Amino acid sequence: MRVLLALFLFIFLGAGCHAPNTAASDPFTYQPAAVQGQTGAKSELDARIEFMEKRLKQRPKAFLDQAELAGLYLQKGKLRQRSTEIEQAKKWADSSLAEFPNEPAQMVKADLLQMEHHFDESLEILNGILEKKPHSLETRVMATRALLAQGKQQEAEAMVAPIDKQPYFAVLFLRGQVAESVGDIEGARGFYKAALSREKEAGSPAESARLRAVWARLEINSEELMVADQLLDSANAIPVDVPLVDLERAKLAARRKEYKGAAEIARHGFALYQDPLFLIVLAEIQSAQGLSAESKESYTAAAEMIRRDPFGHERDLALALFRLDPEANREQIFELMQRELARRQDPATLKVWAEIKDVLGPLPSP
Repeated sequence: MRVLLALFLFIFLGAGCHAPNTAASDPFTYQPAAVQGQTGAKSELDARIEFMEKRLKQRPKAFLDQAELAGLYLQKGKLRQRSTEIEQAKKWADSSLAEFPNEPAQMVKADLLQMEHHFDESLEILNGILEKKPHSLETRVMATRALLAQGKQQEAEAMVAPIDKQPYFAVLFLRGQVAESVGDIEGARGFYKAALSREKEAGSPAESARLRAVWARLEINSEELMVADQLLDSANAIPVDVPLVDLERAKLAARRKEYKGAAEIARHGFALYQDPLFLIVLAEIQSAQGLSAESKESYTAAAEMIRRDPFGHERDLALALFRLDPEANREQIFELMQRELARRQDPATLKVWAEIKDVLGPLPSP
């Protein structure tokens, strides 16, 4: 497998990533905050981590400093889904909570649990915080995302209701996702547009890029490809790495049957992020081109990576195995989807299950 991974890296390196192609008249052009650090978002994050680590050497039992450092490591780990930073986030959150139960460290733990798809456990922590601070914006945003992942749209709407009048970027973005989850496409567009108008005051570069990618995904599904193209061009011009942007760029190119460009984006995304989702997208592109042997190789590599990835989705492993050989992998596919559906029923998971169920039938009775 190391040889195969090395081959993928050798083949995939080379395509450029952030190539701004945003016209001045583009209504989706990124509006950064008025005050920007000189070293860029990722460098500032590294500098802050270094500063907090030095400070904790001087006062090692400062639990709030430990919680802040945990949050910084989590932010860095999310950027590329790197296990080293995620483990550091866990370590510092646990250390902080061992010193004294505190909300910032609990929020980090809740976020980490969601990354591992333990949504009930995450919600238990978040609901405990909300009992003391019922109008905590950050807590309600995180809890709403967990409920959306579980497919609990009504509960998500109830969770966001106490803060839905607050015109902040994060709230507007979230309300768009809630609206989209219940099929209110026009409502979702309105909220995404409103969030875009507030990014200068409150949106981070990464969240601004993610907003455009989420909105573009909606437009791709609605066959509004020109709008999706504008959104993704603007997202790609933001100087920050967000895997979802490149995933949607590859899917958009493939939807237009621009297979060569789509494959280049997918290959570069995999080389940059080492995220097996790019291999699945690449395999789909290769299949559309009639490259069955290459597609099988990409699905096989994706399946092997997902098995080793602590943050890999079992639905994606099930999909890769299904595309390789549904009948030969029937039992394992059902086992994976049974566990995944018990934890989450978001649109992406239900879409994968619908494809599998159409061929293999319903889950066997327990």
